[in-house]
Amino acid sequence: MGGSWTLEERGEGCTVVLDHHYRAVDDDPARLARIARAVEHNSTVELDNLRRAVLRAGQEPELLFEFADTETVSGPPEEVYAFLYDAAKWPERIPHVAHVEVREDVLGLQHLRMDTRAPDGSVHTTVSGRVCEPGRRIVYKQTTLPPVLQAHNGEWLVEETGDGAVRVTARHQVILDPEGIAGLAEPPESLAAARDAVREALGANSRATMARARAFAEANRPRTPRHHTKGNTAMAELTLDELKRFLLSAAGDDESVELSGDILHVRLVDLGFDSLAVIDTLGRLERHFGVKLPEEATTEVETPADLLAAVNRQVAEAA
Repeated sequence: MGGSWTLEERGEGCTVVLDHHYRAVDDDPARLARIARAVEHNSTVELDNLRRAVLRAGQEPELLFEFADTETVSGPPEEVYAFLYDAAKWPERIPHVAHVEVREDVLGLQHLRMDTRAPDGSVHTTVSGRVCEPGRRIVYKQTTLPPVLQAHNGEWLVEETGDGAVRVTARHQVILDPEGIAGLAEPPESLAAARDAVREALGANSRATMARARAFAEANRPRTPRHHTKGNTAMAELTLDELKRFLLSAAGDDESVELSGDILHVRLVDLGFDSLAVIDTLGRLERHFGVKLPEEATTEVETPADLLAAVNRQVAEAA
């Protein structure tokens, strides 16, 4: 496939011509028809977006803007990142998130479809592509947007401040859609008012998400290993290094299992543990600590962090 863009002057404007040439394997008619439909669709979308971009050039200073909000967390950065990364759990953790579907065919590249609840109770759907840089940053681009936006890119940034705290930043870059704004039942009086409304709506959701991330991270701060006394026996809390030994024992001779590095929030299935291996690990932990884990632990435990929390909760209650 190849092609060309041609610009032809027409008075005060111009005509843009997009040409394509292509061949299908074996010149198969069905494949040629499929290619033709795809080229026609994509070309129409590209030309329309080009037209809209040119027409808004004079308004760009009013339409394009960016902003950021920050939150300071007294907790580990990996817990903050884990909260932001695990968007599938947002509906149970963040009030304004009604529903989320996450697809991650390649680790760190997420396709996210999310239903967000507005203050008036209405729900709108957005679709985003997210690139996740473990422990530090998640950048995203929305491909399905609210009607008032032409574009929306963003970033979650997690940074240690050097004094034991973590700074979380939610950054947004937005292009307003004047046609979408005009189509609202009660449109803002001006683009400036629309800009203020969008900034407040997006900022409020980001601040709410960061507040929940802060609560989550601060509740999961690592503590100095404690010992609980059961009768005359002192029981130490399970640590990550000890958990790794239990997991390796359950894996047996499976050489594909790799537990080095930061695995705290990596899904057990991605580490090579199927449901039977998880059940085996839970049994070993129960016998070692003399506790009984709840039945739902088998299905709710997804990461080493979940395992640590489940076991140490029972150890504390048994003391």
